[in-house]
Amino acid sequence: MPTPAQLASARDDWKAAPRTEKVAVLARWAAALGISVSTLYRQFNVLGDRGPARPREDTRPEYRDYARVVMQQMAKSPEGTIPVHLALDSCFKPNPDTGEVLLPPSAAQMPLATLQRILTDELGARQRKRRTRRLHADHANQAWLIDASTSKYLTVEQELPDGDYVLRLWRNPFPASGYKNKPLGPDRARLIYYGVWEMLTGYKSARPTVARGETGLDAMESLVYFFTQRTDPRDPLHGLPDDLWSDQGPLLKYGATADLLDRLGVNVPPCAPYQKERMGGVEQVWARLWQSFEQSIFLHAPATGRYELKLSQLTARLGEYLARENARTSRSDPTLTRAAHWVRSINQQGGARLCPANPIETLAREKRCKVDQSGIIRWDNTEYEVPKLHSCWVIARRALDGSGRVVVEDERTGERYDVTPYQGLKYNEWKGSQPALPIDKARAAAAALPLPGDVYAPAPADAAPANVVTGRFGPRQQPARGLPDPLEADRYASLSAAMAEFFQVFGAPLSAENRAVVEQRLLRDGLRKDAVRELALILSTATRTTGAAS
Repeated sequence: MPTPAQLASARDDWKAAPRTEKVAVLARWAAALGISVSTLYRQFNVLGDRGPARPREDTRPEYRDYARVVMQQMAKSPEGTIPVHLALDSCFKPNPDTGEVLLPPSAAQMPLATLQRILTDELGARQRKRRTRRLHADHANQAWLIDASTSKYLTVEQELPDGDYVLRLWRNPFPASGYKNKPLGPDRARLIYYGVWEMLTGYKSARPTVARGETGLDAMESLVYFFTQRTDPRDPLHGLPDDLWSDQGPLLKYGATADLLDRLGVNVPPCAPYQKERMGGVEQVWARLWQSFEQSIFLHAPATGRYELKLSQLTARLGEYLARENARTSRSDPTLTRAAHWVRSINQQGGARLCPANPIETLAREKRCKVDQSGIIRWDNTEYEVPKLHSCWVIARRALDGSGRVVVEDERTGERYDVTPYQGLKYNEWKGSQPALPIDKARAAAAALPLPGDVYAPAPADAAPANVVTGRFGPRQQPARGLPDPLEADRYASLSAAMAEFFQVFGAPLSAENRAVVEQRLLRDGLRKDAVRELALILSTATRTTGAAS
């Protein structure tokens, strides 16, 4: 703590300084004494040189009376949204019948800023907007924001035979029939926009879809569209982001899509719904979309009568609108456009993380089921027969591609099995009947196989790669990492399980050197069951031929 002599010198210097330099003198003395400015102020109070702060003298008490009259004029609107300056001007207009005015001419000298301060701070007529920190990212694809929104002026009229849709334009904002997450009837649909906002550059991308309501599968299909590189060189945004910000919508509530995002390595930070400040980036996408894009349709629509357009035409117009939006100045670097800034930043990182091919095909519903004593599980009123498992718990997964394929995973060992719906034996059949030989099963399977193509048919020419280079140098790419398939069933859960099956077929010990070679070969083949059995049979045959076991 400074000595009394040092504090007295600081006090004298502070008192002698001009009014405009007192703050700088305090800061200089606080730094020299090694204390904070607030601590120095408290020491001045101890010395008795700073008394308690005196309240500000009220020189214009009539201003509060004027502000109350203005607030009464503002309250004539149901939401109290009449602007302050209009309400103030109306107070000087005489009444048509009596000629009375609400405020005297001296009220016109009241500054508008003072009136707004009294209305906000003292009378509570208006609330100050809470200031929040601007969202910031350090590099491209570090964070995306995604959200869905319904159209404001377009409705779905009918579906065409080619899969396209006819949309109708309304002159007034069309009220949504129910919340967008609540599905409509089977013969009705909504136009829903899915959009993303890239946090570093402010890059915008959106995609219109037609559906009965917002669903996790539709949102995931749109996300895969954003993850995948497009052919338009003006739209370079692609790749997997590190973080994906979203509200608690169907994308996260749907277990299959949340599992796919986790397997893709995309982190989803928790975010409560209706947080306009945190989701402000993507909310700005919708504000501009309604104000600039959908409003522009009225420029070429007739003033009267019905106007319709197709979904494909709307998608093409939206692509042109987004290309112009992304040609605007980047939010982080005013010298570059949003597209150019994203390309430069992603190249500095070594390229974008590519999305694996067809990730939607790996979506699967998941449920924990109990295998009964007969080896049967029950899911949605359907019984499935599980091979080799009885009286245990399993994780069942069902494909969403319409095939109905179900795979179960043993919770104890991690081994997976394909299961089929249970079918009881027909009348006069029993399990002890003579099983068919393997060659008989092969003949039956061969009869059902389609005819193969010509083995000597000319190979098709490779398609020329799409030109997606932006500027002189296009965006680099990183190779897509392997995506674990939750429906893969023809492999062993671990190397120890695969080696146990190998020795059961091989029937002889191995030296340490040969065992290491076999383990490396099995790991290279992905621990597939057919590869383990094939390798064991080959080595067993070779051992019997040479007459010596390794």
